[in-house]
Amino acid sequence: TALICQSPQAQTLLQAGQLLGSWRSLGAYAAFNALSPRDQRLVAAFNADASPTLREVRQSIHELLLLRPEMASKVDWDRVVHLHGLINTNTFELASGGLALYRCISQASHSCAPNCAVEETGVGHELLLRAKRHLREGEELTISYLPDVQLVLSGLKRRRLLRRLRGFHCRCRRCAAERRRSSCGKKGRQA
Repeated sequence: TALICQSPQAQTLLQAGQLLGSWRSLGAYAAFNALSPRDQRLVAAFNADASPTLREVRQSIHELLLLRPEMASKVDWDRVVHLHGLINTNTFELASGGLALYRCISQASHSCAPNCAVEETGVGHELLLRAKRHLREGEELTISYLPDVQLVLSGLKRRRLLRRLRGFHCRCRRCAAERRRSSCGKKGRQA
């Protein structure tokens, strides 16, 4: 079996991956460059939340380019950073270990009390968005970006995880209610 990268910057990407200690973002960059211009526009339209991990990637690339300035012009490094954020924010990990970006499901909002779940169908890389309860007309479809086992953590721990890993402050109804209860308890103790 041979692995063939058709990206014109393949050698630069491989060297950068060795120096950075990670190929994930660089693999996404190579895959992105292999897409049609139409599909590139669709992918580029996804948001990439600014997580602490994204800042670390940006810093690592900065250090790489200080060490190897000739690499600066060979790859669109801003695109690499954006794709890294996009992967952290919008992709699903498949049972195979691969990551997948879906046009509709990847746009579902997070909730710590989601009304839907994402399931693999067993047919290729197809995913299914299944309601966990009866939904009202016009109700936003939400999923959890955290595994179910982490949804039992305290609100503070869940929010810290989401901030660190996904780059946003959770303001879902469950977290808002927990913050209100927490602040009411603090006010009661101060009185």
